[in-house]
Amino acid sequence: MSSYDLSVFMPSIRTHKQPEWYESLLRSCTRFSFEIVIAGPFDLHEKLADLPNVQFIRTYSHPTKASQLALLVCKGDLVYHTTDDVLFYDGAIDEAIDFFRWECDDGNGIMSMRYIEGIDHSNKTSYGASYWSMQEWLIGNGFPIQVPADWKCNAQFMMPRAKLLDVGGFDCRFEYLVHPTADMELRLQMMGARMIDSPSDVSNADHYPWYSVDHGPIHDAQNHGDLPLFVSLWKSRCVQQQHVDPSTGKQEVRVVVDPGRVDLFNHIGYPDHWVRRFGAVESCASSYDQLDLKPLEVR
Repeated sequence: MSSYDLSVFMPSIRTHKQPEWYESLLRSCTRFSFEIVIAGPFDLHEKLADLPNVQFIRTYSHPTKASQLALLVCKGDLVYHTTDDVLFYDGAIDEAIDFFRWECDDGNGIMSMRYIEGIDHSNKTSYGASYWSMQEWLIGNGFPIQVPADWKCNAQFMMPRAKLLDVGGFDCRFEYLVHPTADMELRLQMMGARMIDSPSDVSNADHYPWYSVDHGPIHDAQNHGDLPLFVSLWKSRCVQQQHVDPSTGKQEVRVVVDPGRVDLFNHIGYPDHWVRRFGAVESCASSYDQLDLKPLEVR
């Protein structure tokens, strides 16, 4: 029996955003019990530090490993992976849980928790860009299989905890969460899981990544490590097999995909310190304000 209906888990470095993030969560999830599991290097904001339903894991590891560490201590029936730079819409998580339980009553599904980027939180009429209009660059050229139209939900998704544990969670060879989430979603779909969208936008971010001063290491990780690894990994999972068409007798080549498996404890052995973000261990920042923040010049 799970202790909570929902575990909201994430990596976090933006301590200053946590109070507003938490207040919006309270307004978004009002009918279901939930816990919060945060993994990151800096102390929680004082407004969250003593809450009984908040767990904190201190880690200077890269975001994917941080999320895997958080997942392993979640207790909810459902898990919702999110980020610390969003705010949640009132009642949206309640609506998403209701919809998920209706559409995936057998538990074999994963929900994209839709969100918007570019919202000005000081302007109630502001509306940012739909997230999935900005995803074409994530796969890159030469991807060996036809990707389902609903393949992508980035770091914002909800699903049964047992299902995510069964598939191994995140592959910690990736540093940032875009590609390991895509990898996980593709593996799940090839194992028969259904992919659905939340019935409405669940959250919004008040910036675009290419204008944010703290997205530099994320950009570097995705482009120089995660994307090439993602393409190489899925190419290796595609095996060409000779097949004889019984109606014509002609031989043809088919591509068979083995989605592979990820060990649930695959994070062990990967670095506990993310140099790309935090620099050398001996000069590591002890707060967000001490980070060497570099905005993206080119996306």
